[in-house]
Amino acid sequence: MAKKTTEDKAIEDAQDALGALKKALRTIQTINTDAGRHSAANSAMGFLGDVITLHSRMTVDLNVFYPELSGEIVTRGGGAR
Repeated sequence: MAKKTTEDKAIEDAQDALGALKKALRTIQTINTDAGRHSAANSAMGFLGDVITLHSRMTVDLNVFYPELSGEIVTRGGGAR
């Protein structure tokens, strides 16, 4: 396996950050839903949708510019680890 470059590490860090953001937004949505704060839950859900769209767009670009990484990115899943 080839040694990871600084750029490879930065891409991996970005994916991990997106995953952490998705997980946090799902938690915020659940907490607010359970507390009956439906507008706040809906807001978190809207932000989550934006992040999922960003992740999708980034995956497309990775496939174009970094095809050697895109297969790994897709197989790692949606980032909600």
